[in-house]
Amino acid sequence: MRLAIVGCGLIGTSVALAQRAAVPDASIHGFDPAPASRQAAAARGVFDDMAESPQGAFDVAVVASPPTTVAAGVQACAALADLVVDVGSVKAPIVDALADDIPGNFVPSHPMRGSHLSGAAAASAELLAGGMALLTPLENTQPEVVERARSFWAQLGMRCEILTPAEHDAAVAFTSHAPHLLAWGYLATGQASPATVGPGFLGFMRLAQGDPALWADILRSNRREVARLLASLESELAEVRMLLEDDVVDNAVDKLEAYISARREEALRLVP
Repeated sequence: MRLAIVGCGLIGTSVALAQRAAVPDASIHGFDPAPASRQAAAARGVFDDMAESPQGAFDVAVVASPPTTVAAGVQACAALADLVVDVGSVKAPIVDALADDIPGNFVPSHPMRGSHLSGAAAASAELLAGGMALLTPLENTQPEVVERARSFWAQLGMRCEILTPAEHDAAVAFTSHAPHLLAWGYLATGQASPATVGPGFLGFMRLAQGDPALWADILRSNRREVARLLASLESELAEVRMLLEDDVVDNAVDKLEAYISARREEALRLVP
């Protein structure tokens, strides 16, 4: 098994560590244009060698660079690997950037794992285990290529689900992208001291500790879906504010409590 990792940050290096744990004799090669990233990744001791750009022949190439650079990485790896996957958290812009030149051996992928930490130093072989990998093959992607991608992620301990690129981007805007943006926006509305911070707030604020450059890239790449959600949220918050201001119980029904109860049921459905 010869594996290429293009982009040796948190996710790319975690993929390398998980592959090494799953297949100890795998040949793992790292590529990253940033000298500091190559140095940090090399220090983890999982890569057989490091270089600035992809070269060689591989069974699988994983493009783990920021969303706006994934298309170029896929094109660079298409002729070098039997299978190419990426880890980008936005899919439609990548597909659009490749346009009519989408390699037949490319299966857009998004392992739904991450951390508020960044870089190879924070990578872990356990980061991917038990997580979901979202695959967004195109209509003309051959079933056997999709199955190879599924097998690759399964080998690293991940379950897989197939979506279209548009379905993926709408879903992760709701479950990941907009929540991060809300955490940053919320911080601008007030102040707190460490003594007043409870576990719920701590969990929320971990979203605000993500890498600024990476998240600016992600949010710009999925701006349309995120903007749509923000518009809906503005309307929803206006209704919630009215519920707070209306302290009247109507027909023995506390409207605020009923609203909270409905949202609680939705939360329990998503996270039992």
